[in-house]
Amino acid sequence: MLSRVAQRLYWIGRFIENAENLTRILDVYRQMDLEKSGYDDIDVWTPILQITESLDFYKSLHPEVSEREVVDFLLFSEENPHSTISSVFQARESAKNIRNNLSEEIWLHLNVMYHGLKSMTLDQNRVQKLDEFHNQILVFCNCFHGLVDNSMIQAQGWQWLRLGRYYQRAITTVNILKIKYFILLPSLDDVGSPVDLHQWMALLKAASAHEAYRRIHQARIDPVLVADLLVNTGNFPRSIAYSVDQVNLALSSIAKATNHSSSKVLFTLDRLRELLHYSGGMTKVFGQGYKEYLDEILKELTELQELVDQNYFNSLKISRDRGSDFSLDLRQLQQQQQQSRL
Repeated sequence: MLSRVAQRLYWIGRFIENAENLTRILDVYRQMDLEKSGYDDIDVWTPILQITESLDFYKSLHPEVSEREVVDFLLFSEENPHSTISSVFQARESAKNIRNNLSEEIWLHLNVMYHGLKSMTLDQNRVQKLDEFHNQILVFCNCFHGLVDNSMIQAQGWQWLRLGRYYQRAITTVNILKIKYFILLPSLDDVGSPVDLHQWMALLKAASAHEAYRRIHQARIDPVLVADLLVNTGNFPRSIAYSVDQVNLALSSIAKATNHSSSKVLFTLDRLRELLHYSGGMTKVFGQGYKEYLDEILKELTELQELVDQNYFNSLKISRDRGSDFSLDLRQLQQQQQQSRL
């Protein structure tokens, strides 16, 4: 398989996963903003811009952080390369260039969604439209994954889509957990209070993990147990550990298919697994540095992306700064697509 084809398949997987995850997160935090009665000083919107690496760009366009502007920026802005609508558009544009490597059903599904989003407006009944958009994106993404699994030969191309999907999911779950660090409570006295526990519950919902948490623990919200579920519960599909295992399986299959294995990739995956199964568990993590632990996981994930880029895509070496892999590779992909249309 050509390097550029593999790269586009990988990014289609990431774009679709990003569209779904960002839509879920924003829907939960819209509800959280409505329910913060008595805690009007809590800013729930700046943290989302921070973890999506969009704060500086947002502030260059908008003087104030508000619910309406942030939601529009992260869902509908075509100027923002990380937005839900940009992710769908980029997935469709990438697919257009490699249609022979996708089933006809997948291409038609992407095309229908693309044209539906292009014609959508929010001029009237905004709340209803946002709810419709949320449901539309979730149905679209779930159908996309179903079509990938049921209409594609599970060979190298399928593995690249899978790799992109689960790599992006791991990144997103780390960032969901970091939201709690950035959302400050009014005072230390509020730690363990109803509003604190409500924020942890919102994190579970943002990761589609609330029901799983209740089934496993059958208890009130405990921050340590929430983090444990989202970090290292290997049989929960939204956990970082599960996503890393799927990344490992995809990379192993790709290495076998291409006769090209990298000891550095394997070493980085081993380091990630050691981090996720940290001795002492999440109780020790909370005592020694919650944010620092998540930053270390994100650093290893970014290192893994860099190694995949070097070994398979023959691209420019990317920065290891937090979150930079997404923005740089996206710009490269956009430039390639513009050139292909000339």
